[in-house]
Amino acid sequence: MNQLTTEETRRIVLDASVLRARYQYEDAIRLIQKNIESFDPNLKLKGYLEMFYSSRDGGDHEFAKKVAKLIAKDDPKLPPIQDYLKE
Repeated sequence: MNQLTTEETRRIVLDASVLRARYQYEDAIRLIQKNIESFDPNLKLKGYLEMFYSSRDGGDHEFAKKVAKLIAKDDPKLPPIQDYLKE
């Protein structure tokens, strides 16, 4: 897979955010999942965060917990994920 440019990565994260705002949570998650391995490494955390918010907002708390654990590898103190790291 080719790495996406910073601009391409930002566009995908923004598109996923728009999908989430339209309550299209699964579409937002799929968009990030499909592209995350090609993201600009400096923006992968933003992609994981968008996937976390979409799964959380969509009610898929098990998946949100899995994504929170991925996010915690980069930033364990990030406030939005704290409730999902307990247990």
